[in-house]
Amino acid sequence: MDITGAGFASLTWTGATRARIFLVNDRYSAAGSNTTTWTTPPLADCTGVILISDQELLCTLNLTDTLTAGGTLTGTPTPVADGTYTIEVVNNGQPTATLAAYDTSIISSGSTFTVAPF
Repeated sequence: MDITGAGFASLTWTGATRARIFLVNDRYSAAGSNTTTWTTPPLADCTGVILISDQELLCTLNLTDTLTAGGTLTGTPTPVADGTYTIEVVNNGQPTATLAAYDTSIISSGSTFTVAPF
């Protein structure tokens, strides 16, 4: 996936508290600082981030398995269902992070991703 936006170079893309790119249903929502789950868990995690510039990055979106409320893959292939989803770049994508609106990156308008059969 090729994503254009702003502020990507200032984010940390490695380590336990790295920035992450999620496919979400409606809006990313962390549960708060004292829990290991999301209120609205992301459906998929974009991995292998390659930073092209402060305004562009590339990553691989795994649609063959969804994430659990704890942020891990389900373990049994559960494909992301057909539909239109939102792409969100978050500064600290760990479930224990408290994320305010400013913690999500501003990405280009029309930042939706549609999953559909060929």
